[in-house]
Amino acid sequence: MDITMKTDLKISYNRLVRAFKKMGYVEDYFNSDVVVLRNKKFPFQRLVIPNHHDISMELVKLYLRDIGITWEDFYSRYLQG
Repeated sequence: MDITMKTDLKISYNRLVRAFKKMGYVEDYFNSDVVVLRNKKFPFQRLVIPNHHDISMELVKLYLRDIGITWEDFYSRYLQG
């Protein structure tokens, strides 16, 4: 079964943040509820990630669509983390 078809898949918060950091994002703000990641390069896009143990795959797909990264590219980086 294709991994992109499983909508109930949960993504680990720590591995998600590490994967985005590998893509050039840095931690811009952090509190007990959220972490804000900012891209180091122009246009300095920001991602607000809830500070939960697991993040839904649907939310991750929305982030990827907004920043223009394919699921396959992200998932290869996620698996490395």
